[in-house]
Amino acid sequence: DIIEEHYMLTRMRPSFRKVTPLIAQWRNMSGLAAEQMTLLEALSKDFCLSYSQIAMLANEKMLIGKTIERLLHCVSGQSARYMLFMLVPSIGEFMTLVRRCENFLGFNVENPTAQYKLQLDIVPNYVVGEQLMLLDRWDSNVCRRQGLPPVSQKGDYTRIRNELYNGHKLWEVKSISEWMLPVHGTLEFDYVSARRPIGLVPLDQDTFDQILVFLHNSPAKSEDKVWVMRQISHYIGVSAMQLRELMGSFSEDYMRAELFVCFVFRVVDMWNEKVFRVKFASRPDLMKQLRNRLGEATLFPFIQPEQADFSFDLSICDERLAASLLIYVAAREGDNFKNLRNPRYVKADGSLDRQFETTGVSRSWEDYNRLYDSGIFSCSYMCSPNDMKFDLRKQFFEHYGRWKVEVPRDEILWWAALQEAPPDVLEFLEFLVAHFDNIWDAFRKIDGPGGNGALTLREFETSFPKVLGCHKFDGPNEKQRIANVFRHLDPSGEGEVSIEEWGALNNLWNEMQQSIREFVQFLERIYGGDEEEDFLDVAWREFDDDGSGSITEEEWIEKALKELKYFGPSEIIFRFLDKDDEGTVSLEEFVELDAFRRKPRPGGGGSAAPSRMLSKASSSRAGSKGSNR
Repeated sequence: DIIEEHYMLTRMRPSFRKVTPLIAQWRNMSGLAAEQMTLLEALSKDFCLSYSQIAMLANEKMLIGKTIERLLHCVSGQSARYMLFMLVPSIGEFMTLVRRCENFLGFNVENPTAQYKLQLDIVPNYVVGEQLMLLDRWDSNVCRRQGLPPVSQKGDYTRIRNELYNGHKLWEVKSISEWMLPVHGTLEFDYVSARRPIGLVPLDQDTFDQILVFLHNSPAKSEDKVWVMRQISHYIGVSAMQLRELMGSFSEDYMRAELFVCFVFRVVDMWNEKVFRVKFASRPDLMKQLRNRLGEATLFPFIQPEQADFSFDLSICDERLAASLLIYVAAREGDNFKNLRNPRYVKADGSLDRQFETTGVSRSWEDYNRLYDSGIFSCSYMCSPNDMKFDLRKQFFEHYGRWKVEVPRDEILWWAALQEAPPDVLEFLEFLVAHFDNIWDAFRKIDGPGGNGALTLREFETSFPKVLGCHKFDGPNEKQRIANVFRHLDPSGEGEVSIEEWGALNNLWNEMQQSIREFVQFLERIYGGDEEEDFLDVAWREFDDDGSGSITEEEWIEKALKELKYFGPSEIIFRFLDKDDEGTVSLEEFVELDAFRRKPRPGGGGSAAPSRMLSKASSSRAGSKGSNR
């Protein structure tokens, strides 16, 4: 609407009386290519035209492609632009025109957040740059008038970041809004919209499943799939869990990152952002790139900063702001900044700061204006649930992130990445998943009847063989490995693990359970088309294609990753199913996936009939129990 209104106010719309001499003059210049190109350049800068007017100008065979390229943006409406492309006489010219107009055709003014590289001597590229400059001025003025905090890269409210012209930074330009857009050269930048979803609802599950199926079955390149998703992104609202599944449809990390950028401002429950942020846990460098593209303050994990690794360039305004906010929160969630793990400050010249090495983080750094304006400050963050100041986190999330938290604390999806947990913690978690319905049952069993609601290291050690029957850590380093798990659950260092701190395992449990659930839903989308046979029956037959009755880890990964193109954590799912740690998954173990299905099994009536695979596995287990007796 802004762009259309701007064009209506600043561009001419020639009347019928003026169009007639214009077309006549164009035809009089037939064969004078230079003069005709000059006229086209003038029309592209100052006029709005109709499809029929441009079609009359595109009557010269040698100039059809150049005419449409220069005047495509002068006509409004996708249908009119489509009809203009139909005027191109050959496939070769059509493809050339599409390539030269690619940035313009892929530009979604309703969701402009993206990375751009524009060759400005190509008119459609210049138009994209011009429109983004206009959007930037509009968004900046709106934020300024609303009294919102400046979270831009230069602290000047601009929505354009990381701008480069011909590969060089615009050092002499204080703000991109003061810069006159040239008609030559290459301009690169990131644009971050200031708009947030209002009244947006996520896609219904059936529609979302259809999108996932189309993405999986399409033979198109990943880049083309993301390009199409960007075109429709402004029509779509997604939940944090849906964005996670959408990202899981792509094997390439950089494509997941592009999808992240495309839909992050379409998430309706951004307070659950860690659900999809964990997809980049194994690629902290990529997460840093995303923060650099979208802004440290904009993408700061206000609600769940735990386990996150931070590296702030204090010479950049929004990174300095994010650092001061983290320090402010750390000062109130623990004594002496104990939640800031491994803090480090390196000067701009690469040397260490002696004062910082001696005194550590200064309380004055809570104030943005008193924080150093150069160098790199890095740390990670870990906070005990008992020390968390949720109201403060929520306040910063709404004020600086501009997201509204619409649920209480206990309804937020508290999450953790499996890759961020120590190996011993994951080993312990795999044991709990295989032997308990939830982690709280395990805590109560260790604490015992009439327990005090807290576990000491001694209680924890003795519970492994005697109470839990866990022999995962048997060996010479058993005590050390159990202590590693205990220290992870006791971030406050008080020597006791409360039931709230034990909840850190629940965050990991959620991630593992969701990974398995997504895998089962993936199998359902792939094999669920047959109403006569359960999809898990088909899946088992496909995985156990040699009929041996068991699946090795190598066979599992080969089938899941290479043949089915499942890009989730298949190894974790295999280890979950391999409950006897023999390195294979049997039919009896595979049927555990049935508990994670979303839809009832086929069979009709009020209760779903069991699949043949489940019946066979149940009979096998029953026979096994009988023989044991």
